Amino acid sequence: MKPRIDAALQYVSGIVSQWQAAQSLTVIENEMEIDDPYFYLSFDVFLDGEVPDYTEREEAFSDCAAFEATRLGTKDRFLFDNLPVRLEYKKTDRIETLLGTGMNASFVASRDIGTYLFYRIMNGTVLFDKPDWLNSVRPRLRSLPDEFWSALHAGYVSKSEHDLSDLSAAQIRGDELFFFLALAAFLKDAMSAVFAENREFEPPPRFLWETLKTLPSVPEQFITFFSNLYRMRDKKDMARTREIAELVARSLVHMT
Repeated sequence: MKPRIDAALQYVSGIVSQWQAAQSLTVIENEMEIDDPYFYLSFDVFLDGEVPDYTEREEAFSDCAAFEATRLGTKDRFLFDNLPVRLEYKKTDRIETLLGTGMNASFVASRDIGTYLFYRIMNGTVLFDKPDWLNSVRPRLRSLPDEFWSALHAGYVSKSEHDLSDLSAAQIRGDELFFFLALAAFLKDAMSAVFAENREFEPPPRFLWETLKTLPSVPEQFITFFSNLYRMRDKKDMARTREIAELVARSLVHMT
């Protein structure tokens, strides 16, 4: 497996490094077996300029199969030697702007991806870094002040309280679809609050729960309460699920 992965890393790096705007390229290491449905090679391309257009990218990766791109041109997917590959394109000026604002915690908490972008910046294996851009960004992310993390935690606690209000309203109305949507938002925001309290960036969504359970500071009985939220089976469980969500929300408030 490793030779195939190494070949894919060299292939992608060889192409991307030729793009004038490409500053840095990283890949998130994946220790899963290649037949695991969660396995794929995830690259981040950091650019100081525009993303090459679709036609240029499709031609560049013409040796690969099943090339696809998002309509906004921020992500590509293809198969290299039957290995699933994903490329995400990120503008360095936008990241610099975010860092230059003193890392507004309210803005970060409002983003659907939370701190996942920063996790990728900090944990990606560097394949090339032409102007040493990553080496200039990573120290700033390592030294975020306590005020940022405290405000971020408070922001996620506030969001989880709004989610809980939606959950309660949906339970009273018997609206199952909105109930599940509110529950999903609550689960995500509650976990984000715990990561913020631990001064940790959020890992890929597939690994949030397993990573959270290893954090040093987790509210008492949080794991038990949180696990029980998965057990809703029918309408009769909606009220009980809401009650458990309230216990989780209270535990988040008491973390600080």
